Amino acid sequence: MARGRKNACAVNIAAWLVEVKHPDAEAYTRVNGLTTLTQAFSAKTEDGSAETDLWAEPIIQKRSGTVELTGTPLRDEVTGQQDPGQRMLTEYANWGGCDADFDIRISDQTGHCAVLRAVVEEIEDEVDEKGKRQMSWKLAQVGEPEFPAYVQAVGIDCPETVTVSTSGADALVPVAVLPADASNKRYRVHCKDAGRVIVTQLTETAFCLRGLVAGETIVTVKTVNNGISKDIAVTVTD
Repeated sequence: MARGRKNACAVNIAAWLVEVKHPDAEAYTRVNGLTTLTQAFSAKTEDGSAETDLWAEPIIQKRSGTVELTGTPLRDEVTGQQDPGQRMLTEYANWGGCDADFDIRISDQTGHCAVLRAVVEEIEDEVDEKGKRQMSWKLAQVGEPEFPAYVQAVGIDCPETVTVSTSGADALVPVAVLPADASNKRYRVHCKDAGRVIVTQLTETAFCLRGLVAGETIVTVKTVNNGISKDIAVTVTD
């Protein structure tokens, strides 16, 4: 995310990360279910030109920023609990004074991020005639944003061997991009023999393999940043 001025620039949220936390907390909580992210910067200016000058000479007096998030409300089907990140945003909308301050980290597809202190100024909960529900949170930036240094991926940690059955449950394969604070933790999975085993789910920290035909094959895990790869020997049993 560049430092330049952006006027209500909407971005593709699919591969972006929006995370929030209390200023005194260490861990961020991801906000899931977002469909749009709009970040805008504006400025209060004073004209420094003479009255006889044709062109104005704006002088920046104050800068401010806003973030608007919209998304589909998410709740756990079993517990009924709201998505933790969405719940935190909604809770901050009910607080006042300095207690309403929180940190938000916005990371783009490649892991470059901006960290802002913010407050929730407005929250909207809308349901249309078809019963489709959408929520939006309008945030105001508090002070200057920070742009943490980019941490390159140097390795990938995952099992060397995995066994999965054609008649059993999918095999869960944990994956960790190294170091732990790497800016871009995205990775890709390639099955050498897609007729023998396939990937059924993929998250930031793991993926699932489903066995189709008994035998042995290779599955390759590769980081998006720097293209570091590791092969996993997969055995599929009946």
